[in-house]
Amino acid sequence: MTFQEAHDLMDLLLDKADQAYFTTAEKDKFLSMAIMQWYDNVITDYGNNPGQGNHEASKYVVKQTKSFKEDTNGQIRVHNNTSNTTPYPYNTYYGLTYPLYRVTSLKVKTNSTASFESVDPLPPGVVSDTSSDPFNKPTSTNRKFGMYGTALQVHPNSDLVSNDARLLVNYTAGAITSVTILDGGSGYSSAPTITVLDNTASSPATLTAVLTGGVVTSVTIDDGGSGSTKSSSYVLVEESPTSAQYYMEYFKYPILSNVAGGAFDSSAVDFGTSDIQLGAGALAYDPYNWDDTSTGVTNWGCGPEAAENIVKIAVRMMTANIESPLYQVNTIEEKRSE
Repeated sequence: MTFQEAHDLMDLLLDKADQAYFTTAEKDKFLSMAIMQWYDNVITDYGNNPGQGNHEASKYVVKQTKSFKEDTNGQIRVHNNTSNTTPYPYNTYYGLTYPLYRVTSLKVKTNSTASFESVDPLPPGVVSDTSSDPFNKPTSTNRKFGMYGTALQVHPNSDLVSNDARLLVNYTAGAITSVTILDGGSGYSSAPTITVLDNTASSPATLTAVLTGGVVTSVTIDDGGSGSTKSSSYVLVEESPTSAQYYMEYFKYPILSNVAGGAFDSSAVDFGTSDIQLGAGALAYDPYNWDDTSTGVTNWGCGPEAAENIVKIAVRMMTANIESPLYQVNTIEEKRSE
């Protein structure tokens, strides 16, 4: 069921109940609330039955293994905007690919040859690794994590270092014309692969790293690409084998609304249309273009029964809103003002 089909069903149910008309924006708001109510119930049930591989919530579980890239040791960047669930280049470079709803599992290791160790959440009320509780104080063999603004921090973290190279590319007339090496990294045995994550480009750019003693010392622009609207951008550089890594399983947000204009910044295109499936997990990403057509997201929506339940939840919310004393007072005041 697409958002447009959900709107049509809402109108049908409301008309049968002889209810007032709601605008598209209002319907989207109620659908957003209904989706999150449904979603929270679904993932709670999944938590009680994690062995069900065909569970409705399983399509929203993301599993990622990446190296730490922040200058601050043990920090993982997460999205600070949950109105969008698409893979976003900046976050793909720095941290989690999708907006984080709930962490189900986190493990870390100090380099590519070490073993993963589990990391538990900090207990309520503890905001750092200086806990006075000896049973909950994080140690190198009993690490903890907590959320701090737009980042997830692991404690202790002095050994969770990043040796990955970090690059910034600059554009002129839609093509990459120069590369700034922010950090050459270390520990590379062969030239790392460089991926340009630019969803605005009409054709991708290709870059080649040059190593000296395991460090990226220069970058060759093989093809600057074309059609980009960016002035500068980070690129994704292959991980160094000496970098600390994390493995995370987490629930991402479902798409909350089909209202256009929910992009992260001015260089990203609008993320939503009425063709998006209700409860979709993400839009297609190739990675140079967004695909917000019905074809691109057909397989990401929730099942028909779940979609109908979401619409019914939204309609109940709308009906309750109409019947509330506040709505009645506002309606009378509007008629008096006429």
